[in-house]
Amino acid sequence: MRNGRKSLSVTLGALAICATVLSTAPQLAHADSDSLLLMYVDGKKTEWSAVERDGAAYVSFDTIRKLGGTVEPIQNGSQYSVKQGQNEVRFTAGQSTVSYGGFSERSELSTITADGSTLVPLEWVDELLGVRFLNDPLTGSVFVFRMDAGSRPIEVTVREPSPQPAPKPQTSIRVPVPSIPAAVSPLPAADSAHEETVGVEIVSKTWPVGGGSSHPVKLSDALPSLAAVTLAEDVLTIATTGAVTPQTFQLTSPNRLVIDLPEASVEPAADGTAEGSIAVAPDHPYISNIRYSLFNVEPSTVRIVIDLKRPIAHALESTDEGRKAIVRFDNKPFQVMIDAGHGGHDPGAISATGRYEKDVNLAVATKVQALLEKEDMIEPVMLRSGDGYTSPAERAEAANRTGVDLFVSIHANTAASASVRGTETYYWNDNSYRLAAIMHGNIVEAAQTADRKVKRERFVVIRETTMPSVLLELGFLTNIEDERRLFDEAVQQRIAEAIVESIKEYYNLQT
Repeated sequence: MRNGRKSLSVTLGALAICATVLSTAPQLAHADSDSLLLMYVDGKKTEWSAVERDGAAYVSFDTIRKLGGTVEPIQNGSQYSVKQGQNEVRFTAGQSTVSYGGFSERSELSTITADGSTLVPLEWVDELLGVRFLNDPLTGSVFVFRMDAGSRPIEVTVREPSPQPAPKPQTSIRVPVPSIPAAVSPLPAADSAHEETVGVEIVSKTWPVGGGSSHPVKLSDALPSLAAVTLAEDVLTIATTGAVTPQTFQLTSPNRLVIDLPEASVEPAADGTAEGSIAVAPDHPYISNIRYSLFNVEPSTVRIVIDLKRPIAHALESTDEGRKAIVRFDNKPFQVMIDAGHGGHDPGAISATGRYEKDVNLAVATKVQALLEKEDMIEPVMLRSGDGYTSPAERAEAANRTGVDLFVSIHANTAASASVRGTETYYWNDNSYRLAAIMHGNIVEAAQTADRKVKRERFVVIRETTMPSVLLELGFLTNIEDERRLFDEAVQQRIAEAIVESIKEYYNLQT
C-alpha cells in the first residue's frame, strides 16, 4: 500500500431532491401546482408526457390508448370506461370514486383538467394496463414499465465480486486531470432498506411474482443509479446499477477532474439532499475531496468531482458491461516529442528567395519547446535542437522507444506553382485524427493563411509512430506571401502558441 494510503469505499445511500433541482422542472402555465413530466416507457424516453399535481402523476386519454387501453364515454359522457382485454375501470370526471370490475372504492385522487383535456391518475389504471410506474420529481420524469414486455426489474440479486485485475495502462488515451464549485453536504448514512452495499456487485434483476403498484418501482430501476465510489491508491472505481457512458473533462484554477454520468441518477433520501461528498485522507498526495450531485435533470446527469491538490493525468476505462467505470491516475506529466523536420545535409523545401525549410522548422519548434517548459503537465522532448539530421524512420523509432504521449512533426511545404499557398495537417492512424483536427484549426487561424484541410497520408513519421502523431505543413515556401509569414518571428510565435494551445485543448488542460 503505497504512501500509507488506505482504501476508501463508500456506498451511496438514499439521497433526496433539493429545491434548486425542483425549480428547474417545466411548469404549466395554467396551474402553479402542475408540473410537466417527461415520460419513459420500458426505459426509453418517449414524446409523451404526464402531469404532476401534489405528488401524483396524471395521464391523458391519448397516453392510455398508447399504453394499450381503450377509453370510451358512457352514460351520455358523464362517465368514462377504460378497458384492456376483459378488465375495466370506470370513473366520473372530477369525482374520486373508481369502479374496478364492478366494485367501487373511494380514492384520495380525482381526475383533473389541464389545457382543456381530462387527465386520469396513473395509479387508477396501472394494473389495468399491466404497468408499474415511478413518478420521480428528482428528474422531472415518470417511468412506466410494461409487465408483459419483461422490460425492467425491481428486485436485485447480488453476490460478492470476484477480484479484478488492475487495469492495463492506456497511454494513448491518457488524459490530464487538472473541482466544480458549490458546497455539498456530507454523505448521508446508507438507508437500511437500500439494496446496494459496499463491495457488492449486481448480478441480475427480475420482476417479482404478481403485479400492480403493491411492488413500487425504485429510482434505480428507472435510470441507472450511482451505487458506490471506491478510491484505492491510484484507482477510483465508480459503480452504477445499470450501464452508463461516463464523460470526463478537466479544469484548472483550481485543479479538478469532472466525471459526468449521463442518463443516470441518485436515490432520493429523506433529508432533502441530492448531493454529497466522500472524505479523503488528508495525506493523500493529490486528491483532497470527492463530491457528487444530480447536476442536471434533462438529461438526468450525475456529476462526480475530484478536487485535486495539483494537476495529474488519468485514464478512463469502462467495465462490467458499462456498470463500472475505472479511473486510473498517472502521476507524471505528458511527454510531447517535437520534431523539427529535416536538418543537416537535408534542407527540406527551398523558399522563393532561397531560404531553407529546416530553419523555419527549428525556429518554430524551439518556440514550442520554450512555451511547453512553462506547463506543469507537459514535458517537451526535442528530436533536434541544432542543425543535425535524423532519418524519418529513426525519428519514428525514437518516439516509440522513448514512449512519448504525442508526436508533432513541424514542416513547411513546396509546390511547382508559386500561387499555391496555405496550411495542411496530416495524420495516418485513427488515434491521431482528433489531435490533427484541433491543431489544424488553431494553426490556420494563427498563420492567417489558406486552409488546405486535414489529410490522411502515409508519411513515415506519422505512420510508424504508435502514439497520436501529426505532421504539420505550416505553409508553402514557394509562395512569396507564405514565405514572408513563416520567416516572421511574430508569426512563428503565434504558430508556436497555437501548437501549445492545441496540445492543452487535446488534453483538456484549460484554465
